[in-house]
Amino acid sequence: MNRKILFVDDDRVIQMVVEQQLAAFAEHFSLVFANDGLDAIKKLENGCFSLVCIDLIMPRMKGVNLFSHIRSHFPHVPAIIMSGKSKEEMQELIPPLGVYEYFSKPFEPKLLCKSIMKHLQKEAEGGIMYNVSPPVFFQFMEMEAKTCTARVLDNGSPRGGVLYFTDGQLLDVRVGMITGLDAAHIVFGWNDVTVFIEKNCPAIENRINLPLQTVIMQAVSMKDEDEEDIELQSAKQERGQDLADSPEGGISSKLRSARLGEISGILADEVAANSVGDISQRVEMTDAVQAIAAIGEHSNLGEFYLGVLAYGSEDDAVVIPSKPPVRIECSSESHAKGVVRKLVRKI
Repeated sequence: MNRKILFVDDDRVIQMVVEQQLAAFAEHFSLVFANDGLDAIKKLENGCFSLVCIDLIMPRMKGVNLFSHIRSHFPHVPAIIMSGKSKEEMQELIPPLGVYEYFSKPFEPKLLCKSIMKHLQKEAEGGIMYNVSPPVFFQFMEMEAKTCTARVLDNGSPRGGVLYFTDGQLLDVRVGMITGLDAAHIVFGWNDVTVFIEKNCPAIENRINLPLQTVIMQAVSMKDEDEEDIELQSAKQERGQDLADSPEGGISSKLRSARLGEISGILADEVAANSVGDISQRVEMTDAVQAIAAIGEHSNLGEFYLGVLAYGSEDDAVVIPSKPPVRIECSSESHAKGVVRKLVRKI
């Protein structure tokens, strides 16, 4: 499976020229185009990219703001900065941390391709493994006490993730904006992947703090539960007992099945305005969500499908009881209520 490069520029002519000039390297990487920063964020949420090329001047969201968002939510994705300004001027706007290279327009597409290929070669300097099972491969990493960064592409979907190992210990996992144990459960639930190994691991916080075998067993258990839910839903549909046609049931079903990318896309304006922060799945909230749902059921309040956690601070959040639950950080209770209204209206 090919790795992807996200090219963000509102100039369609530049997009066409780059696409034509880099078509000869299609066997090495795929180009995905975004017309502005908000479009780029949606694509970052729904896919896995090795590199993002950012034009500084764009409508709706400037390149500087997009880069800042990427550094906050996708720090594992380096950027190539493009502008009509000089390299020195670009460095003043965007310091080198997180930047792979600067290109002053107009530039030769072949030079851009050379830079992309150099990055991809480093990303796979430790080798590439095709059609492997994540649990089997990463158990091998643990046994060999490897220190590396492993980029994993799911062969069954557009998704991918990044895993960080030090001396065989799994420190962190990222799948889009999802991090830590939640992301690890997603990766270990995939059946067949392609792995690119880079021979180093940055100094990062240990977000896993569990033996690898425990993480794998948790992922297998969650996958089994999801398959049971699918089978149960199919049985209900066959018996004509599917409640999705009712207004309340419909909202609940759609919210629970909504992917993070879809939710992030709906709330793109709020993310850009910083009224919404991290959007992630939280396994640790499962018990609390189940308890709230049970209270609603026993009190005849109806089905729990969306809630606001109001602490009177920047810790306010919206919760969706999916599997695992989705937590949307909001800067205030009023913003959280606005998020609820928008989700109910759009989904």
